[in-house]
Amino acid sequence: MNILKAVVSKINGGNGLHVIEFDYHSKKLYMMGLELPSISVGSEVLLSVKPTHLSLTKGSIENISMSNIVKVRVKEVQNGKILSKIVLDNGFDEFESIVTLSSSLRMKLKKDDEVLMLINASELFIKEVL
Repeated sequence: MNILKAVVSKINGGNGLHVIEFDYHSKKLYMMGLELPSISVGSEVLLSVKPTHLSLTKGSIENISMSNIVKVRVKEVQNGKILSKIVLDNGFDEFESIVTLSSSLRMKLKKDDEVLMLINASELFIKEVL
């Protein structure tokens, strides 16, 4: 499981739907959810996202609807028969992405490649309030 330590910077919402903004090493991350956990602006939290919910891109992205984009470096590529485990690092945390083998090969992912890690706001969740 991927863990990101962040601080709640803004809470928007109503009618059971909320968008929470976090400060993660001076980068804004967003989480969308139906229930608001017991947090407030300034709360420190551990965010998480499943390895299968991290998308990667090597090229530029224009006008994409993904709310969370983090620049990372490929630390390791483990290609299996069907899936590939991609270990990533952004200088603060290490992440793991699981992609199909065909995606890994098509992208020609290798150690030290700079890629963008994409996380949909609905896939990010609060694992723990600190």
